[in-house]
Amino acid sequence: HANKVIIGLVNGQKPHFEQALVHLASWKTLYPKSSKLLITKTISINDEKEVLKTLKEKEHGEIKIRILWE
Repeated sequence: HANKVIIGLVNGQKPHFEQALVHLASWKTLYPKSSKLLITKTISINDEKEVLKTLKEKEHGEIKIRILWE
């Protein structure tokens, strides 16, 4: 299986997004274990109920959600 990535921008301009990617890449190199702390939840795209719930309401302490496209 190949990795598939979808990247989106909600509110910001392209240069800000590009700079954020640079910062994240350097942060991952400097602090390899801490980048995993940003992903606070993982769900399967096949779990329709959980996907809809996740889109509708944010859980306490939620930062980023990883959606597995299986």
